[in-house]
Amino acid sequence: MSKNKAIIYDAKQCQPIRQSDGYILFEPISVSIREGEWITLIGHNGSGKSTLARFIAGHQRAELAIKGRENRFNQEPFPIITQLTSQYLLGSTPFEDLIICYEQYGKASKDKSIEVEIDELLATLRLQHLKHVPMNHLSGGEKQLVAIAGAMLMDTKLIVLDEVTSMLSEDNKWHVCSLIRSLAQSHGIAVLWITQQLDELQANDTVWVMDKLELVYDGLAGQLFTSVEGEASEARKRSLEVPWSVRKSLELGLQAEQLQFNPYALAEVVKRNARTAT
Repeated sequence: MSKNKAIIYDAKQCQPIRQSDGYILFEPISVSIREGEWITLIGHNGSGKSTLARFIAGHQRAELAIKGRENRFNQEPFPIITQLTSQYLLGSTPFEDLIICYEQYGKASKDKSIEVEIDELLATLRLQHLKHVPMNHLSGGEKQLVAIAGAMLMDTKLIVLDEVTSMLSEDNKWHVCSLIRSLAQSHGIAVLWITQQLDELQANDTVWVMDKLELVYDGLAGQLFTSVEGEASEARKRSLEVPWSVRKSLELGLQAEQLQFNPYALAEVVKRNARTAT
């Protein structure tokens, strides 16, 4: 991630404490998110991943005492999407839902009509053929993409996606992951991606690891799983499962920035290396 990109969220030793009982939501953090950055937030159940993400998004702020300092783009909350799409989808069809989103949160478009903008967004997400299809006829992955399209209409700089693939089939999971990565890159939108499925990582992702309400790692995914001078990797130290494809990547001698996290990507690398060798 280029250091020249604008910072859209920044926190210095920031810690929220519930005023009613003094409960600490998480230990002090110092992080920044830059425009267009992809950050994958991982950690065991109960580690504080979702709490941290909602705090960064600007949600759940009532009755909190906040230590430290934070700055956010335009001082506006960032949208959050979870696997529970029923919380977000209000329209009877994708088009109706996106019209509702635009009317509630959308920013005025000077160059094109809202229907053209929606059509382009649906086309990018490969949902154009479902524009007027009843919402209850859509698959889980299609509903996730409609919800994400609604967030895109907010003209946001960051979208928080909290385990959006956890209830999807394997095929839908990779379809959704691929489209979201492509869409975020083309629009320059930062993504805070929360997951427990480590095969969704890519070597150059920024990774945050939460452990017992503390942010214990902030670095690249590839470096998280590689050893330095014979020491255990940070993933091993944090008792994180090492994906099969990462183990095979290391056996093949791939460097940190070349590690592959799922079998499909690893197969492509093996094929490419085989062609090069011949």
